Amino acid sequence: MEVSKKDRRICRELIHRALEKECERFVKSIQRLASKPIPLAELNEPYREDNGQSVEGPWHKIYIQIFKRVYNYDRHVGHRYNNSYGSHRLDVIKELYLDKLVTARI
Repeated sequence: MEVSKKDRRICRELIHRALEKECERFVKSIQRLASKPIPLAELNEPYREDNGQSVEGPWHKIYIQIFKRVYNYDRHVGHRYNNSYGSHRLDVIKELYLDKLVTARI
């Protein structure tokens, strides 16, 4: 299916806007996670081990959560947006529409 230059430009704009929305949501979720208060009692817990393995401290737990979210989000963005050219462009727009990141109104 041949897409006109004007339609390709519109597709690029829609994809750009959707990526910006997704990135904004993601960064705000990371900000919420990173700014979640840690109880003082948890911060002052002494080092301990369970079954010979060290127990992660509260900051390390948060780091792991952030790392996993960034890793998964990076895979999601790569899967969705890296193929947004040629005939795949319309598939990307369809996915964005189904996820309510773009609407029928331009």
